[in-house]
Amino acid sequence: MQKNARDRRRSHIERAQGTLELEKMCYSTQMGRCRPLAMMLSLKKLPGTDLLVSDFCYGTAEWRPANRDRVRAMYDQFRSAGGNFFDSAHCYAFWRGETGEPERMLGELVANDRRDQIVVSTKGGHYGAPGYDRPDSYCSPGVIAADIQDSLDRLRLEHIDLYFLHRDDPRVPVSEIVDALSEQVAAGRIRYFGGSNWSKERFSAANAYADRAGKPGFVASQPLWNLAHFVAPKSWDHTHVVLNDNAAEIEWYTRTGMPVVPFSPTANGLFADPARMKTQYDNALTRQRRRVCEELSDALRATPNQIALAWLRQQPFPVIPILGSLNPDHLADALSATKVRLTEDQMSRLSDPTRDS
Repeated sequence: MQKNARDRRRSHIERAQGTLELEKMCYSTQMGRCRPLAMMLSLKKLPGTDLLVSDFCYGTAEWRPANRDRVRAMYDQFRSAGGNFFDSAHCYAFWRGETGEPERMLGELVANDRRDQIVVSTKGGHYGAPGYDRPDSYCSPGVIAADIQDSLDRLRLEHIDLYFLHRDDPRVPVSEIVDALSEQVAAGRIRYFGGSNWSKERFSAANAYADRAGKPGFVASQPLWNLAHFVAPKSWDHTHVVLNDNAAEIEWYTRTGMPVVPFSPTANGLFADPARMKTQYDNALTRQRRRVCEELSDALRATPNQIALAWLRQQPFPVIPILGSLNPDHLADALSATKVRLTEDQMSRLSDPTRDS
């Protein structure tokens, strides 16, 4: 058994290295920038909008000025693969004392690119924390407007393509929130809006009000979601909305077709490396699902990480996972998940690894 496990791990490493070599062959250098010989990512219309977005989104939470050269290289790698969808947030990097730096860095990169080809998403409306002073009513119309203006200034943009409220505040009526965001759309400061860590109940109520009032509604959701089984630890921030094994939430997305742009789609890398298992995923079901990924790996000629991402992308509603690695090998591996096609039986085995195969 130990030898078989070692052989599987060696096979996964060799496959990942082969993927990286393939990606290297897909790029050529011209004028100091990476240019694709063959795009890996396709562009699809985000339902309810006229935005064309790539199969994956690239997140900026780990960007920092000290890593500026690495960030530029990763940006170029993602763009060269066909990626055009980027995500940031008003609060990003406050935990490092660098509030707003990821938005500023994204703005610098977009300024040197084709703005008309880039979809910029960012978030605001987050509660306060040590190092991030906020008013108590963090989703009030005034705070939403101020956050949007801060983000526009940092990004150096005239408008934000897709604006997410980073959290919900149940104390604020959905009508007030929709009215505030609709005003921002009418003013041309944002084009569309969505909700990160919003429940299906609040989405439903908000969009029902928007329909009645003849106003734009929420077009996308950004929850935590991946193949691992999630069990909240005692220290967990319960303002997060987690889709993992949440049957009621997933049924709602299946019925409504609202696109999901999930963060942490690789469960913090545990499907690439089981040593990266975090407390919230450390349980028998997660280990069983990872085992199925390993078992499918040889037949699919894919890494376990790619299989876990493919499972997300093949849900019965649009799913655009947010990648955030600053490791070029890891990003190349994840982007190649677009080549993996799972059968219905394989999807079912991954969802319920205890059933008979």
